Amino acid sequence: MDLNQSINARLNAATAPASGSSVAGFFYIDGIPTKGVWVDLLPVRSWDDVREALELAFPNAVVDEILMADYEGSILKPFYSSSCDAFSMTEWAEFAEGLERTHLDMDVIEAYADNASSWEDVTIQNIEDTYMGQFDSDEDFAEDYAENSCLFEGVSDTVRYYFDFEHYWKAELRHYFYESNGYYFRNL
Repeated sequence: MDLNQSINARLNAATAPASGSSVAGFFYIDGIPTKGVWVDLLPVRSWDDVREALELAFPNAVVDEILMADYEGSILKPFYSSSCDAFSMTEWAEFAEGLERTHLDMDVIEAYADNASSWEDVTIQNIEDTYMGQFDSDEDFAEDYAENSCLFEGVSDTVRYYFDFEHYWKAELRHYFYESNGYYFRNL
């Protein structure tokens, strides 16, 4: 592979979201979104990584200010401010390092991030501490919670049969837990 082919291959990789990756950001320079590239953010840990992708795409451009216009993947939502096209890189880098160490599936992390309002709310530790599991319905979660919290200890099966798990969710549990995409979390 000659130098031009190598540069083109790197440029193509830098200008489109990576296949299989659902975590990418569209970064641009000079306040002109047409001077931008999609960058897979899972391996990114600094602005230098984004700067390199932009310099590959626009070799003659001066990369001063880098802005982010869009993102793919809900885990980026808390790190992005659409009002000023800003991205919290330092916080993202810390979070991304935690992603490498967690046992949780990316779907669980994205479900948690869907409900987060800022990057301060999204830490791997918070997600691991609050994750309760995946359930088909609020009623299924309530039944599982009741079983695991020994709510029916010493209660006959006949009485348990008449217990309204849907009402238990609505009247009690929804104040302490929340659901996102079928995943349940404890409120902090």
